[in-house]
Amino acid sequence: MELKFQFIIILIACTLMTVEGGIKCHYCGRVGLCDLPYDDDPESANFITCDNSCMKFDGFNEKGERVVVRDCGIFEANECTPGERYLSTEATGTLCHCLTDECNGSVPCGASVALLTVAVATAFV
Repeated sequence: MELKFQFIIILIACTLMTVEGGIKCHYCGRVGLCDLPYDDDPESANFITCDNSCMKFDGFNEKGERVVVRDCGIFEANECTPGERYLSTEATGTLCHCLTDECNGSVPCGASVALLTVAVATAFV
């Protein structure tokens, strides 16, 4: 039981901590479109260093065209919010912020939270 508890503490710390000196985030959609399907390969993806969080917006504009943006978040958060309007545009969709390197790629930002939940749940079984 002691080993499981230590594992949980380490997993929580790794999931919640921010990276000193910035977070490495995927970057597309602000300058040039994000390729769909998006390629997370470090050899072909563009990255930017962000101070607060990584951001991913996935939605549609008023014409029904898909809009995907990967950039820096303006505040420190680790959550997704559906039904958000992207900046001053007419595009609405899901806006996610996350706090770990490369967390705004093609895998949903909440995946690390889901992994943490599963790990905690199985530790007490």
